[in-house]
Amino acid sequence: MRELNAAWAVLSDDDKRAAYDAQLRGGDRSFSAGRHGAATSRPERPFRPLHPDDDDTGWREESDVGVPGTEVHPALQFIPIGLGAAAILTLLSSFVIHNDRMIGLAVVFGFLAGISFLLVPLLAMLAGARAERSSSHR
Repeated sequence: MRELNAAWAVLSDDDKRAAYDAQLRGGDRSFSAGRHGAATSRPERPFRPLHPDDDDTGWREESDVGVPGTEVHPALQFIPIGLGAAAILTLLSSFVIHNDRMIGLAVVFGFLAGISFLLVPLLAMLAGARAERSSSHR
C-alpha cells in the first residue's frame, strides 16, 4: 500500500511526474516510487523459473482421486435437495389451492430438508474417519 501511495504522490504532482518521465526517457527503467514520492532505484533480481525440484510443487502431483470408502452414495446427496424442492412446491401449491394443512406439510418438508443438509456432510465425515481408521490398522 505504501508503494501505491508513493506512486500516486509522484503521478499526481506535475513536477515529480515530469522528473520521473525524464528519468524513464533517459533509459533507466529500474526506478520505482519511493516512500515520499522520490524515485529510488530498485535492485535487479534475476528471473528464476519454476524448477521441478522445488519443494512447494508436491501438491501438483497428488492424485485427485478420493480415499476409497469415503464417498457418500449419490442418492443420499440428493435427499436434501429433493426435500427442499418438495417444501417449496408444497408451499406454493398451498397458496394456490388455499389449503392450510399443506402449509404445515411444507414446514415439515423444510425442517427435514434442513436436518438432512446437516446430516449428509456429517455422514460423509464419519465415513471418511472410518475409512482412515481401517486403512491405518492394515
